[in-house]
Amino acid sequence: MIDIGAEEGRAAKIDEQGNVVDFAINEKCAAGAGAFIEGMARALEVSVEEMGSLCLRSDKHIPMNAQCVIFAESDVVNLIHANTEKPEISKAIHDAIASRIASIIRRIGVNKDVVMVGGVGYNPGFIAALQRELKFDTVYIPDEPEYGAAVGAALLAAEATSK
Repeated sequence: MIDIGAEEGRAAKIDEQGNVVDFAINEKCAAGAGAFIEGMARALEVSVEEMGSLCLRSDKHIPMNAQCVIFAESDVVNLIHANTEKPEISKAIHDAIASRIASIIRRIGVNKDVVMVGGVGYNPGFIAALQRELKFDTVYIPDEPEYGAAVGAALLAAEATSK
């Protein structure tokens, strides 16, 4: 299970009974979160919604620093000044974020099924980049993924009060 919101990305490995086996969080850098996509959309002068669809229009691989948001922003500025097309820049951004999140997932161990919650679940470019990075055909996204954490908290609270 991965949760990627505006400020951070996190992953939890869950066993067949629904117990959390391990947990990791993107605590060092904002490059693996939705706010980074929003900032890069502003730099490219496109909407956040356009970022995902732009990404899907490119098949080029442009390496970008996935470890640091400051370096990644610098990479984007350099690509803009080099007149790189927006779809290629968007794909490079999404690939960098997917690489960052996949490294978190690999740290705790990859299950055969991955479910993603958080607002970034609406971004088809990120989903495609994550599938490429993990070499998965499917990443499962629930309806209204931005409410995943709230629903989980509500279920835990209901369970706790019923005891």
